[in-house]
Amino acid sequence: MKTKLIISALTLSLLTSTVSANADEHAMGKYEEQRVGTGIGMFIGTVLGGPVGLVVAGYIGNKVGESEGEGEEIVQLQQSVTDTHQELARVKAEQAQQNQLAQQRIAAMQQQYVDRQIQYEQQMAAMHNRTVMEKSLDVSLQFRTGSSDIEPVYQQQLVELAKVMKNLKQYSLDLSGYADRQGEEKFNQALSQSRADAVKNFLVSQGIDASRIATKAFGESLPLENVQTAQSDFFDRRVMMKLTPGTAAVAKN
Repeated sequence: MKTKLIISALTLSLLTSTVSANADEHAMGKYEEQRVGTGIGMFIGTVLGGPVGLVVAGYIGNKVGESEGEGEEIVQLQQSVTDTHQELARVKAEQAQQNQLAQQRIAAMQQQYVDRQIQYEQQMAAMHNRTVMEKSLDVSLQFRTGSSDIEPVYQQQLVELAKVMKNLKQYSLDLSGYADRQGEEKFNQALSQSRADAVKNFLVSQGIDASRIATKAFGESLPLENVQTAQSDFFDRRVMMKLTPGTAAVAKN
């Protein structure tokens, strides 16, 4: 009984010594570990006595060596898991950075689209304003004999002109009033002024600042035709409009 206890203690001591071997000995490889384990087993078998003990203990030693090899594989797998996790974190960080750059690029492109859209709309509006302005100034406003009332057909033209002036704030409007040669010259002078003032007041009612509109009255002094006829009198009863850059140019009365 005492002999068996001694053998058991010796076996436990040898096994503990094998398991606690340092990392440099583990690096010798699985084959070396198995060989060492086999040697330990043979030693134990010799102590146990006889060839049978030698074979059994050698098998046990092999298992001890294999366990040590598996432990090394586990350490390697654990390191591989750690490396993979770090690589995954790096890839995610790169992806996040790329996503941020992509978002910034998309935002820049969207802003560029908005800017170009605004520029396009402004150019289209300017083109429209020039077209309307040209149409508005291609004709003069005609009046009935002895009247300064604006006919409905001309009121719509003045509405369009007011829209143009609201967009072209750097422009002012010069209004020149005229009369035909019927009646007294003094009356016609005052009538031509009343006609210019009527057009100005209408534009002011449409939201145009009065300081942007200048008026001038010419009475009957500038007929379109030298020979007076019913037709020439119709065209002489007019107000001419002219848009000019800057402040109003004609003298105010």
